[in-house]
Amino acid sequence: MIDYTTKRPWLTIFLVVALLIVAASGMSRIKVNNDIRSYFPVNDQEHSDLKKIEELFGRGDTIIAVVSSQNGKYDSSELMSITEQLTERLWRLDNVSRVDTISNYVFSSNERDVLNVQSVAERVAEGEQFERLLEEVLEADASVLNRLVSNNGLTQRIGIEYILGSGKEGKKAAVDAVSSLLNEFEFLYPDIETYLSGAMTGEVASDAVSARDFVVLTPLKFLGVLCLLCLLMGSIRLTILTMTVVIASCMATAGLAGWLGVELNILSSNFYNIVLTVGIAYIVHVLTKYNSLRVENDVESSVRGAIRSNLYPISIATVTTIVGFTALNFTSVPPAEAFGNIAAIGVVVTYTLILVLVPAFLSVCRVPHKAPWISL
Repeated sequence: MIDYTTKRPWLTIFLVVALLIVAASGMSRIKVNNDIRSYFPVNDQEHSDLKKIEELFGRGDTIIAVVSSQNGKYDSSELMSITEQLTERLWRLDNVSRVDTISNYVFSSNERDVLNVQSVAERVAEGEQFERLLEEVLEADASVLNRLVSNNGLTQRIGIEYILGSGKEGKKAAVDAVSSLLNEFEFLYPDIETYLSGAMTGEVASDAVSARDFVVLTPLKFLGVLCLLCLLMGSIRLTILTMTVVIASCMATAGLAGWLGVELNILSSNFYNIVLTVGIAYIVHVLTKYNSLRVENDVESSVRGAIRSNLYPISIATVTTIVGFTALNFTSVPPAEAFGNIAAIGVVVTYTLILVLVPAFLSVCRVPHKAPWISL
């Protein structure tokens, strides 16, 4: 194979690039799923029962808002009044099916044939003390403590339930609407602090973190590697070759994941870190050997010598790496399985490109021996 790629480098490059384009085109089919339910195996009985219930009665998604008095500047009664106003505004948001808070906690009593139902807020409006009512609530239902309100009443929780289905757009819009409303109340009442939590908030935050990492951290990571390689290898062409192979490996791996229908999330999307690390480790060994052989040999001899001297250790490393990542299939967490499988595919793609594409590129570019700009 090495002899073929060095004798027909342009044909090899054309065929490999064509295959890479086909593989990378699957990137448009990639699906991102940060739903917390994706962490449960398909055959999990409790998960299956939950899906059946949701099919019959609809799926409920929850956002949790927490309102706290900053440094105790509002007492518990004043904070409850703020929470009541916030609760009324939350009810007006689209697709809200339920809002739970201490202000709308209901007391019920009966006098003869008359059933009296009053919320905490209504009884406070009639002149009763919130602190005494809070004690009454906690005596009647101890589960309210630290679920709807703290012991001193200075931190109060609001549970907002939505019926949205499985679409991402609706979830993001819901979280943005609640967040905007909390910001508005923080502006109106500067001495309160508000926080967001809940499963739906976590899903939206995971999407945002994944997007930010891809847009910001990934280019910075590649830029840092590019600068180090350029300094340590002493050749811009060898550095460009290294980064070309690594980027092609990442794109082809992502495309193959798309063709295979693998869903990515904040865990499995980190496969490119493995491809980047393994790819650079492999190709630096080959190019370092090539650079040293070029002192006394022609291009073809140097390419063959670099590949053959590294073939055995790289092959062993590839096999053991694949075994390690595919072992994640024994876990019961689907995203971990997906991460292991995609990483294993990425290692195979990288290994193949190093044995096929790198010799062809070196034969075409005919890079002379270069001393590194920084010696270690």
